[in-house]
Amino acid sequence: MKILSNFTGSTNIDVMRDRRLWVIILAGLIVRLIIGNLDPYLHDWDERFHALVAKNMLNGPFTPRLYLEPVFSYKIDEWCCNHVWLHKQPLFLWLMAISIKLFGVNVFAIRLSSILLSAIQPILLYDIAYSWTKNKSHALLSALFMAFSFFSILLTSGSFHTDHNDAHFGFFVLASFWCLIKYLNAPTTSRALLIGVFCGFAVLVKWLVGLLVLGVWFVVLFKDLIKERRRLSHFLLGVFTCILVFLPWQIYTFVHFPNEAQQALYHNALHISTVVEGHSGGPMFYFSSSTLYFGSLFFLLLPLAIIFAARRTHKNVYRSCILLSLGTIYLFFSFIPKTKMLGFVYCVLPLGLVLLAGGVEWLMQLLDKIKISKKAKLAIKILAILGTIISVFRPDKFYAFHITHEETSHIGVIDCRRKTANTETYKKLNDLLPKGTTIINARYGDHVEAMFFSDFQIYYDWPNEEEFLNKVKSGSNFAYFKPRAGDPVPKVFQDNATEIPLAIIW
Repeated sequence: MKILSNFTGSTNIDVMRDRRLWVIILAGLIVRLIIGNLDPYLHDWDERFHALVAKNMLNGPFTPRLYLEPVFSYKIDEWCCNHVWLHKQPLFLWLMAISIKLFGVNVFAIRLSSILLSAIQPILLYDIAYSWTKNKSHALLSALFMAFSFFSILLTSGSFHTDHNDAHFGFFVLASFWCLIKYLNAPTTSRALLIGVFCGFAVLVKWLVGLLVLGVWFVVLFKDLIKERRRLSHFLLGVFTCILVFLPWQIYTFVHFPNEAQQALYHNALHISTVVEGHSGGPMFYFSSSTLYFGSLFFLLLPLAIIFAARRTHKNVYRSCILLSLGTIYLFFSFIPKTKMLGFVYCVLPLGLVLLAGGVEWLMQLLDKIKISKKAKLAIKILAILGTIISVFRPDKFYAFHITHEETSHIGVIDCRRKTANTETYKKLNDLLPKGTTIINARYGDHVEAMFFSDFQIYYDWPNEEEFLNKVKSGSNFAYFKPRAGDPVPKVFQDNATEIPLAIIW
């Protein structure tokens, strides 16, 4: 407790004992666990790819692979179907692999690390809000909105593209921001060190945007860095620590997988100059999507959040950090990259919720000045807070997606019956086929899910016949999924491969 007190400060240790906060955290965790277990299958984009690479990391944590041992030729620029998989940084995959090691090969294990880290975020946000305003009501509302954040829960459930990658990234960026707030309150070497550690972790999840807090630190404390040698040494320590955390992996990949590393770097840069994979949008893309981030009442509550930020002059440096972080991320991704993806700005969503909570708290203070009965005031406050929680949580979206399976504005229709049935088929493959068999003619995309739930190398569609026959001559065994009804099995595969007795739904 003494070490923790030295880092956080004794005042905030007392704050963290607020029982209401722990009720909020428990509620947020339960909601994430429930929603995270509604779908017994891996989602298409990008959960199934993250899941398979994480599983394969158990066979070599420093060699991220989609296919453990490729049977057929492949192209390194096709991240959906290649061998060494450097499409994403490795830290979140390592954490997912640890979960698989502990809890087995299942969807719960894949989502667990995202759920736990996301459930911790309200603690950090509570402390950030309280450090700024010294207002427990504001801090509790910030934590409450984070605990029921629709977009946060959506990512942890794996049902939205970039899923666990952004869920982990959001945590490490918020953790680095929290360390910066603690440092501003009382600059120490240990706090500067931890800023660097968490920034390094953030880079090891989603590349250079993880340096955000170091940039904010430099801008906000620029004058102090010039005048005080101690502050400058702290900043340089944070930068050096961050580099020490993320750079070794970059060097390692360029040494051991130079072609793949170069391709991954090129693909990342491509998001700036090109619309990648159809993810387009204009400068207003993220602002117009604000109801997904901050709730259906966002545009009604936005003026309150602005008023709160303008009136909150206490500890202006904290406000500057929050506004600079939000502004940097929103302006950069709105105007610079041509590729637009909703998850790109998620890392600063918690800071937006702090301002939103401040707006609601300011409204509560206005109500206190109105001359009406205490019971009426209490009723209005409860309705306002409940309404905002429901707005942030977006139960209509979860109901449409998970219960009625309707198309929503953020996710297309998913054929849950097909995915559930096929998942059960893939789980039975190990009992149906001899070890070492290579499976062909899987449904596109499902080949990844099938490899996750089984121990086979699996390919979608029919392979090149000449390459296939060469593999057969060298002693490889093959099996194939029955094609769509009415589609014939090419003779070369019918003669040299076994038909899997269980059919998949196409």
